[in-house]
Amino acid sequence: MFIDAILGFFGLGKKADKFIGSIDRAIDTLASQSDAWRETLEKLSGDLDQQLTKLGRESAAWRKEADSIVKKDIPNILNETSNAIGQEFRCDIDFIIRRTRSQLIDLRNLVAQQVKLPLRENPYNSPFVCATNPKTVDLTQIGTVTEDLQVAGYNFFDGDLSVKVLNLDGSSVNETDSLTISNSYFMTIRIAKTSDGSSTSITPKTLILTNITDKITIEDKNSNLIGQVAVVGQDLIGVIPNIAGSYKSKEKLTYIIKQTGSDISMEEVDLSDKFISSSQGSFDGKVLSLKYKSIGGETGTAALNLLSNGDLEGEYIRNDGARFYMKLFKEP
Repeated sequence: MFIDAILGFFGLGKKADKFIGSIDRAIDTLASQSDAWRETLEKLSGDLDQQLTKLGRESAAWRKEADSIVKKDIPNILNETSNAIGQEFRCDIDFIIRRTRSQLIDLRNLVAQQVKLPLRENPYNSPFVCATNPKTVDLTQIGTVTEDLQVAGYNFFDGDLSVKVLNLDGSSVNETDSLTISNSYFMTIRIAKTSDGSSTSITPKTLILTNITDKITIEDKNSNLIGQVAVVGQDLIGVIPNIAGSYKSKEKLTYIIKQTGSDISMEEVDLSDKFISSSQGSFDGKVLSLKYKSIGGETGTAALNLLSNGDLEGEYIRNDGARFYMKLFKEP
């Protein structure tokens, strides 16, 4: 690796400092003049080449590795950056430049560490997803033939990433085998849907979408979420959990929910079973959305999330804009 060669030649901190200084200037220029990325990298390559030419061939073995820095490593960064910016759909150029700066920071830090010069913080060395195509997967538009979900970002490397499917029923499935990393900026996830919405495999290494698929997630090697794609167009009949029943609020008011598929009606009664309000709305398996009207004529909306224990929690908003926290406890 070229770092060993650099260290062998730059035994003195002064020589290493000059080499590092050239890289640092390029890093700083990329931060302030991102549009000039090509000129900056080409200038860096020229500066390093001039330094090596002036230093001569004091070490043949070192010179061979040093030439690789200018003739191979910097050109590779140039090509990767060009390819990433040239994608049909792409990350904002600022994200691409962050990746380029990250590569250069890693180079200068490896040299600096060995010759005991100050290290430079690298905030961009984790994988990052900045765009997907399509942005949302619509089950009504996905056929039984496999298709590619395209993902753009940076720092994509084999073994560092995993793909999961999150389902409406709370379950998850590891689908990392469906992932193909083309380069550090681009990867694809092969997806398909069976004709009956089942989870029967169509072809190996394919992520199968079903009527209960909610999200496709991408995580790093530390299980940190770095990207996700929402799935829409599910046929939720027979899939949505049944939340019909009786609920209590902390004020001891009773709420009676009736459900037909995704359609919901709810009545609110006080301690003496006196009618207070009625609501109509829908439930998508996760969120209960309602419009209500009280016996006194007050109107508004409510959005309540279904919790894992069966309770409902969220807020209701009066027609005058006032917001109130609301939690309903499911009765046995």
